[in-house]
Amino acid sequence: MNALVAFHYAVDFGNKEMVEYFILHCENINIKGHGGDTPLNCAIEHGNIEIVDLLISNNADINLKNYNGWGPLYTAAIFNHKTIFYLKDNLLYSPLIRAAINNSKETLKVLISHGANINHRDNII
Repeated sequence: MNALVAFHYAVDFGNKEMVEYFILHCENINIKGHGGDTPLNCAIEHGNIEIVDLLISNNADINLKNYNGWGPLYTAAIFNHKTIFYLKDNLLYSPLIRAAINNSKETLKVLISHGANINHRDNII
């Protein structure tokens, strides 16, 4: 089993210790596996908030898309994992705020249509 497969299995099964190991030793935390999914996309698909938070806090790219064009936030919306909408990136922005900053209209539409709270405030000021 190669490191790519092992990293993705660790994420899929929520093995936090192994995910931490790969974060420390893997050259690319955003490495794409089968279907173009990154470890972050896999963790979101499985609804593993602890692993999602760990990956985001270690600078996983929240904008990378798989081969279907699904980014992490779209994946969260598709699988109805709304709590992921309120995780913070390494600059303490929620996905909704990050999408607004980046003028990502499609992401904003997806987040809002799937229940993201437009009145939610980030505590960054």
